[in-house]
Amino acid sequence: MVDVTALKKLEFHDHLDGSMRPQTVWELALRADVPLAALTGCKNPTPESLEKWLREAAVSASLPEFLSRFSVTCAVLQSEEALFRAAREAVEDWAADNIVYGELRFAPENHGIGGLSPEAAVGAVAAGLKAGTEATGTEAGLILCAMRQYGRSKEIARLCLKRQDSVCGFDLAGPEYGFPASAHAEAFALLAAAGFEGITCHAGEDDGAAAVEAALEEGARRIGHGVAAAAATAPLRRRLQSHLIECCITSNEATRAVPDASHHPVDFFRKEGIPVLLCCDDRLMCATDLNREYRRAADLFGWTETDFNAMNRRALDFAFGLSAEKKESLKKLFTP
Repeated sequence: MVDVTALKKLEFHDHLDGSMRPQTVWELALRADVPLAALTGCKNPTPESLEKWLREAAVSASLPEFLSRFSVTCAVLQSEEALFRAAREAVEDWAADNIVYGELRFAPENHGIGGLSPEAAVGAVAAGLKAGTEATGTEAGLILCAMRQYGRSKEIARLCLKRQDSVCGFDLAGPEYGFPASAHAEAFALLAAAGFEGITCHAGEDDGAAAVEAALEEGARRIGHGVAAAAATAPLRRRLQSHLIECCITSNEATRAVPDASHHPVDFFRKEGIPVLLCCDDRLMCATDLNREYRRAADLFGWTETDFNAMNRRALDFAFGLSAEKKESLKKLFTP
């Protein structure tokens, strides 16, 4: 039986506002006078009831219901101090999972309720990641999400280009259905024209395989979730062999993207020669961590230490925030 806690790991798909510590959410809510009762529907919220409400998302009935929990975590992340703390703690939690390199993502447009500018939000998160790296040795990259439904993807793409000193990736996130990647073609074109290659895109989570193909057409090197690609045509699956799917077993089970964890296509993708990486997505809402995701893959699909190391070695080729030399250096950690 593989000891997953001892394995070195990578993390490419972790949302800042979905992976906070419950106690941090509570403390920041009190400090910022966030109306928890109104947001959660709990008459007299306590730290315990808040954590329970947030983690009920792990047994929700739909992606929209799952996303509703973010009303609280986004509400408490409206200052540079709060963003810094959450980012620093994210890296500390990665280190506890034996993650040697991770990429944290967040949507700057979700953090301006109190007047905080997107650029200031990016600066705060970048500083928090740096502090976490200095404290733990776990290296961290930053991905900026453009939310499909807000129509500000060009602005976020420009911010990625402006802040390449601290930003390694661009992601198109939010509800898929009704918000196709093609509607954001101008943002993708801006990035392509500048030679910015760190592009990932949520696709195939609550829409079909065509959404995955559309993301590839817009230049995505990685696909977030991508479960619908299991039903894709053979040509599309072959095309995915030169891309990477960020797979999130527990999250996809929670949002009913898959009937249950045993039906998750991550093992099918691997056998098809499609690069994959196990990721958490939302540690808080999904009540998970990367050790748990690895343990589930070992239990459900019989993955061995060799399988996990091979997955991580291949995934390194798709890391956004690492030089070629650093990738080769880290690959040694995943060599038997």
